[in-house]
Amino acid sequence: MHVCCNAEDNQYLVRVNPTLEFIITSTDIAATGAAATLLIFNNEKGFSRQNIESICSVGQSTKKGNRSSGYIGEKGIGFKSVFLVTAQPYIFSNGYQISFNENPCPQCSLGYIVPEWVEEKPTRLLDIKQIYGKDSLPTTTLVLPLKADKINSVKQQLSSIHPEILSFLSKIRDFSVREDNEDPKMESVTTVSISSEINSAAKKNLNAESYTIHLSAGENGNDEKVCSYYM
Repeated sequence: MHVCCNAEDNQYLVRVNPTLEFIITSTDIAATGAAATLLIFNNEKGFSRQNIESICSVGQSTKKGNRSSGYIGEKGIGFKSVFLVTAQPYIFSNGYQISFNENPCPQCSLGYIVPEWVEEKPTRLLDIKQIYGKDSLPTTTLVLPLKADKINSVKQQLSSIHPEILSFLSKIRDFSVREDNEDPKMESVTTVSISSEINSAAKKNLNAESYTIHLSAGENGNDEKVCSYYM
């Protein structure tokens, strides 16, 4: 839920359909020995130098005082919440390819806020693209090798996200959760998209906007179900 909120706060280019995608896989992409890895994809504008500096600081965030212009994972204190489920998160965004570690760095004895450049990017990106299923990736990709005792809880949280969550978000239009499994029969996919129609209506001499929201949801290749909500 925290990532959903932060993706909602991100900035997107004009004509981009804001999308948030989760894939959980048994592939050990980061070679950390993790039994499962969570991949998060978001087609936001991407990380900037200021965002990276904020992550590497204590008590700072590029969102502070400006909720409408954040970035996925909230650069700063919010991003560090990923350490609840991973010991070593990876960020690939706008040319940045870095990782963090909750264990203290041998050179400076600091953990969490010391970035390490990821040299093996080409190999890892090939693995990620293969799982993602496309030749190109969204602007921002987070790779979270999951802690062993957090795998089930993460799967449960992802499976419990209700499609109606999109009706409370003003930017995100497409949302998907997929479990990548070596056995295709065991894979699960949930996709949700939303569209709206806006009509001006006059009532009691006041101009108001009425919204009809169309929410489409599908699972495991089954026909999409559509619900409409009048707002």
